[in-house]
Amino acid sequence: MIIGGMNILRLNLSMGSKEKYAEVIRRVRSLEKSYGHNPSVGIALDLSAPPVRTGLVNQSVDGIIVLQKGQMIKLTIDSQYEDKTTSSIIWINSLYFPSVFQSIATGDRIYIDEGIISLIVRDVEVDSISCFVEQGGEVGSYKRVQFPCERMYEATFNSIYKSDLEFAVQCQVDYVFTGYSTNVDHIIQAKNILGKDILLFAKIETKNSVKNLDDIMACSDGIIIGRGSLSLCYPNEKVFQLQKQIIAKCNIFQKPVFVITHLLESMRFKPRATRAEISDVANAVLDGADGLILTVETSKGLFPKESLTVLHKTCREAESTIFHERFWIDLKTAREVRGLSTWDPAYFACLAAVEASTTSNSSAIFVVTTSGRSALAIASFHPSCPVVAIMRRPEIARKCHSIRGIHPFVYTGEKLCEWSHDMDARLNAALDFAKMRGFIGAGDQIIVVTGQKAGSGSTNTVRICEVPPENAPLSVVKSQSSFISEN
Repeated sequence: MIIGGMNILRLNLSMGSKEKYAEVIRRVRSLEKSYGHNPSVGIALDLSAPPVRTGLVNQSVDGIIVLQKGQMIKLTIDSQYEDKTTSSIIWINSLYFPSVFQSIATGDRIYIDEGIISLIVRDVEVDSISCFVEQGGEVGSYKRVQFPCERMYEATFNSIYKSDLEFAVQCQVDYVFTGYSTNVDHIIQAKNILGKDILLFAKIETKNSVKNLDDIMACSDGIIIGRGSLSLCYPNEKVFQLQKQIIAKCNIFQKPVFVITHLLESMRFKPRATRAEISDVANAVLDGADGLILTVETSKGLFPKESLTVLHKTCREAESTIFHERFWIDLKTAREVRGLSTWDPAYFACLAAVEASTTSNSSAIFVVTTSGRSALAIASFHPSCPVVAIMRRPEIARKCHSIRGIHPFVYTGEKLCEWSHDMDARLNAALDFAKMRGFIGAGDQIIVVTGQKAGSGSTNTVRICEVPPENAPLSVVKSQSSFISEN
């Protein structure tokens, strides 16, 4: 999966134990290290809200029951039915919401498996509810159960959620995806626990989260558009419009934005995607999404590698159809109109790099970065060529996967005493990496972005260079340093 193009591994805490995921994280880190951190793989913990799911069907992970339209079904939180879900009684996991049925009223609609099954509440008891099956179908083990959106999302910042966040810190993951995002206070409290080293992405999946999008964007590190959940709160014909609006706003405000659910769902059982799914994926790329998240296609599907390959190829094709020059000019204008441009040398260097790459038809932009900020800033303008971010710290490389178009390169060579020599060594190692990936070839124009001194925040130099022939090193920073000393 890593070789096939997976940039971030998403681990859904509602679907597995912390012990199991701690071992998965250890194995992924070990595997990445064996590759020399090239490629790097970010790890994200998904704290879904509400993580309410069905239990085991007929004591089997692969068990299936069929609900018939018009029949009555009972949902229960009685633990004796945890592994005994049948066509007459379904156990649901209410770990995060022990008082789940207190928010339910007669006439409410409940959805199972992203809206495939629709139930109408007829009677509410202390530990169970009786429902009429409005829309029937197959129900499997551990399927998501969606209760009335707004009331369910009034959940408090409870001890279990705090424990999950502390687990993320303990495992040193790179991202946390949280569905507790209708309440901005929850996001702020979560960030206080996570600290600065873990990026917090807020899921937009209810009407309240859409309404409070500006506030949520302001205090989170990125946004995830939960299309499956949004389709239960809005008519289906409105969801595509919401997707476009949210992505556009995130692009303008330089917030990474991912799209999740219903991407290549048919590939769960078939080796080929439908044309409608391919168009949907391509349109998400054209909209400006930074990441696309596969779920059941890779976690439970019969063709996980094929699903990833199809997604990867479709994204590459869609990317090639974008009029990048118009795109970045529109972004630049939109940011300036809203007063979002920062008037400092690093900002102008990043802007100049994007413009120079377009006018010179460059094959790639190379950025030597300590914190990753300059590479992220350049990539946020969606230049027409790849951005190769050169760094020493693997944890920074993993976070660079949050913005599309960045290809992080972790330099593992020995640090040279002379800063300019060290910088040129990093650049030449990155050139070899880019040649191997097929980004550049001898004679191609490239853009090189660096600073004039060591340390974070010193990016202020942009140069247009030509890729030298094989075994002929490129000297950029060293020659620049000599020029400065002579003058």
